[in-house]
Amino acid sequence: MTVDEKKSKKINILNILTPLAGVTLLIWMGLSALESYFEKQNVHLGHLHGVIKKGQVIENFPLSEGRKKIVQFYDFKSKVIVINFWATWCPGCIVEMPSLIRLKKQYESDGLKLVLVNLDDEPEEDIKTFKEKFNINFDLYFDVQAEASKKFEVSAIPLTVILDQNHKVIAYQVGERDWFDSSVRSLIEKHLSL
Repeated sequence: MTVDEKKSKKINILNILTPLAGVTLLIWMGLSALESYFEKQNVHLGHLHGVIKKGQVIENFPLSEGRKKIVQFYDFKSKVIVINFWATWCPGCIVEMPSLIRLKKQYESDGLKLVLVNLDDEPEEDIKTFKEKFNINFDLYFDVQAEASKKFEVSAIPLTVILDQNHKVIAYQVGERDWFDSSVRSLIEKHLSL
């Protein structure tokens, strides 16, 4: 084999390997993006910020129901409790709010309690408009003393935690989601014994 033939063979191999490497890289990037997408779409089970674990019982904490009335978390006696930390300025919170309200309407009579915990600095200013926009005719709660936020180590919102009737964590989600999708409804129905 001559030198020119060897060079030609190397060039042919490079012409084949270069696009193959590019395709492999694109496939890897696509799979990584899909994995990230599907991870965001599922209700996470397990650790929440390294502190809350699946099956862990959440201790009691106070919430404000308006400026004066304080309620205790343990006052909520329901088969399933969905706690959602949100704010009026949070785009993800606004996107997911209709599905949370729909979940509440569907399962409230079966034993679901939706606890919307507002984290706005000055909640009175924006809450009235927000309630009207989403046709919210039920109580909203405020973490005035920041005890709930500390307990759940809220560092990003929306943050949603689903608990059973014994106040044990069964699922959580950091970030927005459709709370009326089939996987969430199956989880809720399982714990409501439907």
